[in-house]
Amino acid sequence: MTSNIKVVLPPPTVRALTEQQIEAVTGYLRGDRDELRLTVDLDPVLKNLAELARVYFGDLVAGIQGRDQPDFARFTADLAAALDDLRNGRAPRCPGCRSPRTRPTAPPTSSSGRSRSGSGRRCARRSRRR
Repeated sequence: MTSNIKVVLPPPTVRALTEQQIEAVTGYLRGDRDELRLTVDLDPVLKNLAELARVYFGDLVAGIQGRDQPDFARFTADLAAALDDLRNGRAPRCPGCRSPRTRPTAPPTSSSGRSRSGSGRRCARRSRRR
């Protein structure tokens, strides 16, 4: 966790943000400024966070895409299209999205109608023991 914080907020970024706030406060207290305005430039933080997300989600995205390396631009476009489909009441048409009809609804059965899960074999074993 600490290492992730250092990636998103490396010491030079924290120093720069802190110096900005100190400058604003001291300027106000000295009377150099009429208003105390504390602002934070989130651009460097968001860029670092995006890079961290790329590292963590790279394997996941590559796996969804069936590639060795992730294509984040394509993933983002596919995700945006899927969200647009959902927003408009349609099933998403994105790679990696499964239609509810493609999922198996029950375990496969044998010709006798018994499940292949093994319960039929247990019943047969019990009847032989008696």
